[in-house]
Amino acid sequence: MSTIAEYYDQGVLAKQEGRYEEAAAQLNLCLQMDPDSADAHWQMGLVQCFIGNFDESVAELERAAGLDPNSTKIRNDLGMTLLMLGEFDQANTTSRSCWRWIPATTSPQSRWPTSRT
Repeated sequence: MSTIAEYYDQGVLAKQEGRYEEAAAQLNLCLQMDPDSADAHWQMGLVQCFIGNFDESVAELERAAGLDPNSTKIRNDLGMTLLMLGEFDQANTTSRSCWRWIPATTSPQSRWPTSRT
């Protein structure tokens, strides 16, 4: 019998290899064992997007964001999915919620070199 982590890892690997139906099946097994796994809902949301099930994708990503409201990776993927679907206002709101987690001492300029040598 596989563990939750094994189902999750197998699902992510299948997703990365483009085997989306298998990924969904593995992630479903993970979610049956732990329905409150934010990471499993996040990955399922991505898989559903790749398959073309956009409503289900958004629902899974929103569930993941609700379970882990501090996750910028989940909120970013939700915002990008909404943007891709033309839900501009909702995408903007979601993206802005990511920005509040960026440390105030980090400016965009500090990430770039000041000169090219």
